[in-house]
Amino acid sequence: MKNLFLPTLILSLWVLNSCSFFNRNPVVLQINSHKLTARQFAKRLVQKIHALNIQDVKSPELLEKLKRQLITDLIMEFLIKEFAQSHSVSISKKELHQALQRIKSKYPDEEAFEWYLKRKKTRAEKWTEHIKNNLLSKKVMQKMGSKTSPPSLKEIKEYYQNHPSLFKQKPRVLIYHIFHKQKEVLIKIEKSLKLEKNLMKVVKKFIKDPLILKPQWVEKGILPIFD
Repeated sequence: MKNLFLPTLILSLWVLNSCSFFNRNPVVLQINSHKLTARQFAKRLVQKIHALNIQDVKSPELLEKLKRQLITDLIMEFLIKEFAQSHSVSISKKELHQALQRIKSKYPDEEAFEWYLKRKKTRAEKWTEHIKNNLLSKKVMQKMGSKTSPPSLKEIKEYYQNHPSLFKQKPRVLIYHIFHKQKEVLIKIEKSLKLEKNLMKVVKKFIKDPLILKPQWVEKGILPIFD
């Protein structure tokens, strides 16, 4: 199978609690010229936990899994930025503005949007940066895809046979994010779902024009409540 992207990768990783006595904020992750310190890694880990709506991480296994997922995310993020820089791929102010407006238009008003940011424990600047990174990632993937020919059926079959674990899927839960200013209404919806399993039917019974974000699949082991 033809490789889409083979950058020179230097990856250095140390356990966070093994900080040097002489350096209280050591570099824990290095990918080529990109470096991340222990404090920066810890901050990104907290952001990931909040993004997944995890209230408390008591399980060492869950924390370790989240760390490994974050490392994978960071590797992709840094390599995408490196590719974008070397191939003159960027996101214009107009592209970013249009994307932000499309997302904001899903909320009934500015207050609802601010409530969403507060619930995610993030600021508008960080949220904007996240959207920009997503746009850049899509653009990089499009550019990479335009320069490569699709793999043959034989190559696909060989890759599948050599990497079976990549195609195994753990049990998952589909999560819907439903927003409403009155907590009492959401409690009524929750109670009604014990009798009626059709989520949309129940929601529309209590909320005329519900604000529902795109549902997300969450694997078993990420949120203890679903294990």
